[in-house]
Amino acid sequence: LHGDFHIKNVMKQGDENLLIDMDTLSMGHPVYEFSQMYLAYLGFSETDKEEIKRFMGIDHETALAFWNSSLKYYFNDKSPEYIKEVETKAAIIAYVRLLRRTLKRNTGKDAVKENCIKRLTELVPVTDSLYY
Repeated sequence: LHGDFHIKNVMKQGDENLLIDMDTLSMGHPVYEFSQMYLAYLGFSETDKEEIKRFMGIDHETALAFWNSSLKYYFNDKSPEYIKEVETKAAIIAYVRLLRRTLKRNTGKDAVKENCIKRLTELVPVTDSLYY
């Protein structure tokens, strides 16, 4: 697991693509990688669509396209229903992490806290496991 995989952590050197920012490199279930990607592309900017522009320099639609393409490419032999299930599991972990981060930093971002709780309330009841 890279732990922080998104377009700002991929650089080109000659003909080679390089991953940078490897301080969170570890081993584990891929759902954790996808949860971080979910945060990077969708979660952090869900209550403020301009956040993705400030962080990565891309708009919300482009971030959504990156996210969907990543899932489709990684799970190229799986059904859309399976991919949606993976996305739900990744989103649950992402919202828990974002809620914890927001509370720990005491940022006062009530909209973020409320959104995390709302999304977790929707997603947890329809999910029986975080593994796929």
